[in-house]
Amino acid sequence: MLYHITNWSPEPKMNGAAFSIELFPDWKDAISKSGITQENIDNAFEKLGPKLLEDHGFKHSMDRLKVYWGEWGPEHIYVPGNACGLDITKSSPFGPRGGALLSPHNVDSLRQASLILSIFLWIANCLVVEIKLKKSE
Repeated sequence: MLYHITNWSPEPKMNGAAFSIELFPDWKDAISKSGITQENIDNAFEKLGPKLLEDHGFKHSMDRLKVYWGEWGPEHIYVPGNACGLDITKSSPFGPRGGALLSPHNVDSLRQASLILSIFLWIANCLVVEIKLKKSE
């Protein structure tokens, strides 16, 4: 298993759309073999970002999203809001053994949660496709 999305139970209140993503050791291994870099991620989201933002109802020129890349891949995912996003926690008692946890911060609305999920799942899909391509070589 690469990852698991957990604690999804949206409520209409502050931080009510929060969820976590458990990253398993196989995820980290796949990231290290992928060759994906911060530059790749920046280039991808420079192109994808405006459409993702618009599709999720963010239309102001100040609206931004940012993904910070590290040994676990997307270690920080930020979307419009008050410091809204997911951040890596490498030693959480709630994370998987030997893994890491992307923990929420100020995810207050379903559109923020949906945008974060869209970003993460786009990255996860790229990783899975790359794994399948390597296996077929």
